[in-house]
Amino acid sequence: MYRFFKYAVSIVFLVLVTTHMASAQSLKDFYMQIGSVAGLAESCYRSDAIPNKLTVYVRKLLTNDPSLRPIMKELINDYKEAETHAIVSHTIWDATNQDYTDKSFDCNNESDVAKIKQLETLLLQGFN
Repeated sequence: MYRFFKYAVSIVFLVLVTTHMASAQSLKDFYMQIGSVAGLAESCYRSDAIPNKLTVYVRKLLTNDPSLRPIMKELINDYKEAETHAIVSHTIWDATNQDYTDKSFDCNNESDVAKIKQLETLLLQGFN
């Protein structure tokens, strides 16, 4: 019974997080958004909060339901692709346009860093 409850909570979390993110049109888009924000946070101020939380979350999810492994592998690959892209280009995945943003973020600009921190905080709240 407890295992079923944990599994149900994980699925509900996935659904809530993806529907909560207005611009996330799919799980792939959502993971690309997470990856790009994580890449910028890492690049601009050496934050590893998102990858740490995501790792814990994915481990728990796969422990509860190993059949999700192929899907999660694909999503993590999307995450890593977007993270790498963000580190190099300083842009974020835009699910609406199915492309990275035209505007790049400047790690030396306080306003840009504040926006990145705001996005990071919002995404981290989804893991609580």
